Amino acid sequence: MKNSFLFYFLFILTLFISANSFCQTANENNIKRIAKSFVEFQYDSLKYLNTKEHILFIGVNSIDKDSMYMSICFLSTYNLKDVKYDKLYQFNAFKLVITDEMDKSYILKRLFKETAYENINKSNYRLSLHPKEWHVTLNNKYEVVSVESQFRFRDVVRILKKNKVKLASNFHFIQNMSWQTDDR
Repeated sequence: MKNSFLFYFLFILTLFISANSFCQTANENNIKRIAKSFVEFQYDSLKYLNTKEHILFIGVNSIDKDSMYMSICFLSTYNLKDVKYDKLYQFNAFKLVITDEMDKSYILKRLFKETAYENINKSNYRLSLHPKEWHVTLNNKYEVVSVESQFRFRDVVRILKKNKVKLASNFHFIQNMSWQTDDR
């Protein structure tokens, strides 16, 4: 009797842990869908993204115990000097640098595949850049609470919905006009 009780208890505990782990991974995959949306959006709007020249930078940091923010942008290797990174990752055809200074980097390292290291610092001069980026606020379920961007609301939300990014019920958009450099 004790053996069967112990067996059932361990079986139920294993199921609970597996289900919890599966839900966490499914939620974290929303970050991949956000990255996919950003890449598609940038490619559609810029038309000149080059997989050898442009590097995707992503970082995730805590805001508080119930939320975090994600910054994502492309930078050209010809504008980079003294960028510190230990590893390169792959996302679709692009190389990816995960910003280690942010406390949620471990999530990204689980989601993206590591690739061969190479020097991406190809500039001789340190440049001050204003990249076209998204700042995304996520809740503890990895749902998007807000997106801050210089692009128009309808363009950003359209691509997020197309890629089935989970938006929170209180989702809002912040258009940052100080970054505005074109008519989008």
